[in-house]
Amino acid sequence: MAPHVEPHGGADAPKKGGKTMLTIHEGSGSYPARPRAGMAAMAILAVIAVWAAAPSPSAALTITPDYDSFTGVELLVLKDAVQEWRDLLPCSDGKVVPIQFVCDNSLGSLGLAQVWFKANGDVDHARVTLDNDGLVWNLADPSQWGQTGYDALTVAKHEVAHAIGFIHGGNFLNKVKVVGGDRFYDMNGDNVLNDNDFDLDDGTGWDGHAEDSTDLMYAYVSTNIRRLPTLHQAEVLADAYGYCVIPEPVTMAGLFLGIGGLVGYARKRRRA
Repeated sequence: MAPHVEPHGGADAPKKGGKTMLTIHEGSGSYPARPRAGMAAMAILAVIAVWAAAPSPSAALTITPDYDSFTGVELLVLKDAVQEWRDLLPCSDGKVVPIQFVCDNSLGSLGLAQVWFKANGDVDHARVTLDNDGLVWNLADPSQWGQTGYDALTVAKHEVAHAIGFIHGGNFLNKVKVVGGDRFYDMNGDNVLNDNDFDLDDGTGWDGHAEDSTDLMYAYVSTNIRRLPTLHQAEVLADAYGYCVIPEPVTMAGLFLGIGGLVGYARKRRRA
């Protein structure tokens, strides 16, 4: 079973040996008893809604990394990259994505992800290769480095995203559309580029790369720049593979309001 291939590179590639990221394939007043009961019911419903939306620990997305010979700060950077995607995609109906991390300083580009898919279009396993030449392994913000180089954390998070399915292949590819010259991941399935769709690189056909040059999934990266995963990217992966994303802030607010309502109702009942 051959991996899916999705190359990076081109005229806009950052210089420093021509390196780019390379990929193969988150009122007032008093109320009678009955309205208070209604408020309590609403509070209970708010808590139930959050409980239903919260990820089940038994269904957590399991990324099983093999860090090979990486140690020290390199290992810390890779673990941070994996953990952020785990946090953004906290469940997946028990899906497991093994990722092997390896180093190859003759790669000729900053990173490469090879992805193998199952017959049903889900990710079977992946390999991420990183080239140390030009990478800066530092969890601190690039403004604090005191040196010039490519952010290993950005490259790692980019390649991990490919490794868990943000790539030209599998179930992700099933909803990639090209309409009127626009290439995009069609969240709505309506063949129209909308705000919640994901705009992909139009010029190269690299379906796992963003059109937006400030996005983590853009094919190129400049020195001393850090990019981070977004909830939008996580939502695309969730739509493609059945993962789920972190609860929306409004849902968490509902949790606190619901708990607050239950506590207030209990206090009023004690006073009655």
